[in-house]
Amino acid sequence: MFEYKLDRTDAQARAGRLQLPHGEVLTPTFMPVGTYGAVRGLHPEEVEAAGAQIILGNTYHLHLRPGEQTVQTMGGLHRFSAWDKPMLTDSGGFQVFSLAGLRTIEEEGVEFTSHIDGSVRTLTPESSMDIQSALGADVAMAFDHVVPGQASRELAEEGMERTLRWLDRCRNRHQELASPSQTLWPIIQGGSHDELRRRSLEGTLERGPWTGIAIGGLSVGEPKPVMHRVLESLAGGLPQDRPRYLMGVGFPEDLVEGIARGVDLFDCVAATRNGRHGSAW
Repeated sequence: MFEYKLDRTDAQARAGRLQLPHGEVLTPTFMPVGTYGAVRGLHPEEVEAAGAQIILGNTYHLHLRPGEQTVQTMGGLHRFSAWDKPMLTDSGGFQVFSLAGLRTIEEEGVEFTSHIDGSVRTLTPESSMDIQSALGADVAMAFDHVVPGQASRELAEEGMERTLRWLDRCRNRHQELASPSQTLWPIIQGGSHDELRRRSLEGTLERGPWTGIAIGGLSVGEPKPVMHRVLESLAGGLPQDRPRYLMGVGFPEDLVEGIARGVDLFDCVAATRNGRHGSAW
């Protein structure tokens, strides 16, 4: 149900097939972002006609509105969004990272102020798993501590180590929920520091096995050559038989550069955001 077959390689570039409960995904591929479960401006049939095989839903936004219990009551995210193909939900980690001034990060989790109604909320590794389980996407992402692209080594190390500790809690909670139709993917952190990235990868693999691995905390302010270097430093240590997901990256040139460095999956709001505002690539 959660299998990946690598069909062919060309240097570091890869072509494969990812089997998920709601269908097969040919990689490499781009995942359009459906923030509230729908890709803005497009009917699901149009999303499919454009070539999309899998879309991403946003845990943070769906939790705030309409709420994961509402989505679950309506049959889960697939029925809620009228999309019967594979789906992935992010953990909310990047969204609370972006709420600078409106959130406080502690070991237990993140306390933040809702941008909708001003209410104070808390997101923890356990609650992120609970929310994503209720949403019911094929792939749930671990809750991570994201740091800015220009973060110091000290701050990047703090975020990386906390991400590993939170991964333990995410894995335990996900196992308790025991959803046979949902898998959990971890996220590699460490900022722009190659040694921290390698430590994050090693710590993540020790906690496996995983059906896929994500690389987070890139395209958050660091120069593009730094992102390329980080991907190159990780490529040799990533399992060949698992899909690799570069989070939040999706401009055309970034897709080409990422594929050349062994990335299989991408997501970004830029494609549909540009389209809604009259731009095309």
